[in-house]
Amino acid sequence: MNDSARANGSHHPVVVVVVVTYHRPDELRRVIAALLAQTRPPDSIIVFDNGGPERASRILQDFAARLEIIHSEQNLGGAGGFARGLARGLARGADWVWLLDDDAIPEPDALANLLTVLPALPADTGALGCAVREHGDWAVRHRRLFCRWTGWESSLGRRDYAKPFVEMDTGSFVGFLVSTQAARQVDLPDADFFLAYDDTDYSLRLREASWRLFLVPGSVVNHLRGPASRLRSSTFGDKHYFNIRNRLIVKRRYARLRSLATLDGVAYALLLWLRASGWKSRDRRRLLWQALSDGLSGRLGAAPGQAMAAPRVPGNPAPHPEFPERPRGAVISRTQGRRPGLLAEALASVAAQTVPVTAFVVVHGEPQALESVRNAIHGIHPDVEILHAADTHRNRGYPLNLALERIYEAGNRFDFLFFLDDDDIVYPGFCATVTEVFRHLKADVVYAASNRKLPAGEVVPGYAPLPIACLLFENFIPINSYAIRLAAIRPARPHFDESLEVLEDWNFLHRLLALRLKFVPAAGTLSEFRLTGDGNTPDKHDQPMWDRAWDGVQRYLDPLYRDIDRDYMIAAFRNFDFDSRAPLTPPELRMVEKTRELLARRFPDACLVSGRLT
Repeated sequence: MNDSARANGSHHPVVVVVVVTYHRPDELRRVIAALLAQTRPPDSIIVFDNGGPERASRILQDFAARLEIIHSEQNLGGAGGFARGLARGLARGADWVWLLDDDAIPEPDALANLLTVLPALPADTGALGCAVREHGDWAVRHRRLFCRWTGWESSLGRRDYAKPFVEMDTGSFVGFLVSTQAARQVDLPDADFFLAYDDTDYSLRLREASWRLFLVPGSVVNHLRGPASRLRSSTFGDKHYFNIRNRLIVKRRYARLRSLATLDGVAYALLLWLRASGWKSRDRRRLLWQALSDGLSGRLGAAPGQAMAAPRVPGNPAPHPEFPERPRGAVISRTQGRRPGLLAEALASVAAQTVPVTAFVVVHGEPQALESVRNAIHGIHPDVEILHAADTHRNRGYPLNLALERIYEAGNRFDFLFFLDDDDIVYPGFCATVTEVFRHLKADVVYAASNRKLPAGEVVPGYAPLPIACLLFENFIPINSYAIRLAAIRPARPHFDESLEVLEDWNFLHRLLALRLKFVPAAGTLSEFRLTGDGNTPDKHDQPMWDRAWDGVQRYLDPLYRDIDRDYMIAAFRNFDFDSRAPLTPPELRMVEKTRELLARRFPDACLVSGRLT
């Protein structure tokens, strides 16, 4: 079935519900009862228990057989809960994931009415929002418009609630139905928001990726929030801190006129602080200052003054926990099953590592390809899990995402991750080298030089390290020449963009840049890729396909400049040790010069500190 058909509801879509809960047992029981009473029942229900004092499994023991309950030992906040729940929904093969708070009670026909309008909506529909009722009236602030110039937010009008559907820019996660086709493109909600405005940020990322959002007034969710729970009616505290901080970050991130967005965010903070009696104590004044300071610097985290992401210092990014002395790795090897001999060599190179590695071999092909791979790799590497990516019509990111989900769901079983296509190998010192860099240089991503093997058998230099900012201009890191510290990406769980026919590996590296990871080059040449025919050779000469992919990557890059740590990127460019590698080739020199021009154009204020970049 094509993407348009899946988007507009002309088939029976698979719907998974995600409910995030923390210490509201009575409301949670009502939510689950309402979901089980839907006239169009969801295909499955996932409850993410955010480490509350009473386990959701006990609260919902009467419903347990009809639910999947995920228990977290710590409170990850609404943002972390929805990120983990949405990831599980993607892994379950859903077409749509319906996100609900544990105090959001859907009317019996709420899901049916959402799905009924799908055939009338455009194919680029990324999410639908239910109409939210509070205190017997429409809660219009849950569905809003966002001005891209000033960051000003306005509610949809009450007249809009008389229409079958109406377009919006942002929606809260109180009854938010997300297309998994869109979700796989924009990554998960940002867990570091912890509480408040994670849904606004996620909505705007969907919009920037060209997905459209609609309110469906015929689908109603009753939000059990009492008047006393409103921010302006309660004492100034942590909830106010998160709302002020996150609101300011989102407005500055997406508004083109950041100064106006900043003024709006600061004025809102002061007004809220006054209305919530924040002026009555020194602690509340300090909390306001912390919220404004963190919002203006873009710092996110789980609590004010605790578990806060450290400010980014050029050349010295935030530290991470110590890398274990005896780490365990995971490798994802993607194959179509057409080159079993080369795949066997790839796995043999993994087996030769001195660090233990589990191989996840993903066969993107028909059942006979799966059987061919099983026979070819039998006995080569003792720790292999074979996965079947059976949908051959989906793009190259699909098999990689299938394996990524398996690794993310494994929790802390693995410490680092790398990739091999079936015509790649890693040299014997690959894992030992990257783990040492993780440990001693506190890296999040380690990248190194790689060789290429020509069809005649000659091995020649392929790619060598360059300043990481060069990724903004062109890709110089093959998929087989870097490794990722898994603890650095588990909270966000980035995926490959399945809408890209090629260049998905470049886009994935951009997603790692957006997470503000520390990239460190390693000395030596650690891997090799082969230039052989592989069944995709005709595609490699399809210029329109490459043009489409290039455009897709650029669409992601444009908003990325607001998320990356520009000080760190520029410092890494200026401080890169070009003497530690071979002299630049003409194409590499061109890449470095073009990157210099790009940085100067994108970040003129930061680039003129010393008048030049190198």
